[in-house]
Amino acid sequence: MCLALVLCTPETVDLELHAAEPPRRFLLRPGGRRTLGAAGALGAFAFAILGLISSLGASVLHGTLHTDSHLVVGLAAFLMFGSAAAAQLVLGRLPLPRVLTVGAVVFPVGLVLCPVALYHPALWLYLAAVSLSGTGSGLLFKGGVERAASVAEPASRAGVLAMFFVIVHLGMGLPSVLFRIALRHFAVQTAMIGFAAVLSCGAVVSVAVALRDRAPGPGALSAQSARPS
Repeated sequence: MCLALVLCTPETVDLELHAAEPPRRFLLRPGGRRTLGAAGALGAFAFAILGLISSLGASVLHGTLHTDSHLVVGLAAFLMFGSAAAAQLVLGRLPLPRVLTVGAVVFPVGLVLCPVALYHPALWLYLAAVSLSGTGSGLLFKGGVERAASVAEPASRAGVLAMFFVIVHLGMGLPSVLFRIALRHFAVQTAMIGFAAVLSCGAVVSVAVALRDRAPGPGALSAQSARPS
């Protein structure tokens, strides 16, 4: 079944490119470096909360909200990732500036509610917080993919997007490790406040840079290519 789907998938490489032309795996349009950096930061900040809830969410629920239910742990992750995908499906056709603006508003709101749900333990508030955080992260990730693609020369799009995803997955793993180290010195509520503050400020600044640097060129991927895998 999977093999049949792969064989039916349309080719994404421009087959009309001159075969003798040497491949250039990483070539940006003029002025595209800062935009690519902002796009990578968007993806990294968006994936940081996904990585944290996926890896340490069970510990947070057990230690602060006092629940050992595997169903609740799975529900939190499901709501977070499901909200990210749903936001891309519902708002994916909006112009990129609006997508990033909505993400820059919803993402910090969800992050702020995370420590609130820990200071005043309430499961429903925690689930609402991770859902809003997931919604914002999905929109920021989609915007980051589109901005990264927009600054790549057509023959180098695969290489540029590969670099983008390297940055994104560093963002998914490294903050969770740092958060775990912080828990050795601070209470989980304090660590979550610092985590939320860094991610919120970083996401807002990255959105501002990504929207200000309007690199030339097409730069739009379909909504399908911007969904989290």
